[in-house]
Amino acid sequence: MKLRAIALSLALAAAATSAHAGADRQGFIIGLGIGYGNQGIDNDNFEDSYNGVATSFMIGGGISNQFTLYYLNDGQFFTVDNATQPENDGDLWAAGLTGIGGTYYFSPTSPSAYIGVGVGVTSLFDISDSNVSSYMGTGFAFAAGFEFARHLNVELSLLRGSAENEDDSSDTVDLAATRVLFKWIWY
Repeated sequence: MKLRAIALSLALAAAATSAHAGADRQGFIIGLGIGYGNQGIDNDNFEDSYNGVATSFMIGGGISNQFTLYYLNDGQFFTVDNATQPENDGDLWAAGLTGIGGTYYFSPTSPSAYIGVGVGVTSLFDISDSNVSSYMGTGFAFAAGFEFARHLNVELSLLRGSAENEDDSSDTVDLAATRVLFKWIWY
């Protein structure tokens, strides 16, 4: 019974916060995005780039009509052609940035251009084969976009990071992604 009361209270609080937000982006926000991305990977042994699917997830709050602060998880999913290791040819890989982000909207209501930044942990790993070493490090993101109508955004983002092999710290990679996303942000 207590769990239901707590869940109902949280749901009403979220609804009230969203209702209060109106068109001004204040209160609770959650967003999803999908699009196209080009992932660059560079280390001492190779340098290559891969096209794939770009994703975005954010959850947080609108501090004011023009500034939002949120947890972010930006990902890239791509297939690697690996001629030197045929057993890994065609594997699905993921790279991304998980951390904290902020967005500044130039207008308090839509339509509005905006810029955003994020910092956090960057990663690179083979989804298809858990025996392949993963890479972890730090990175940042920069985004510029336009909110055409309430909730609907188009965004160009750049992700950069440096990560080291979890099994061999002397093996590092530089990650660079360029992405175009369609985003829907509830507020």
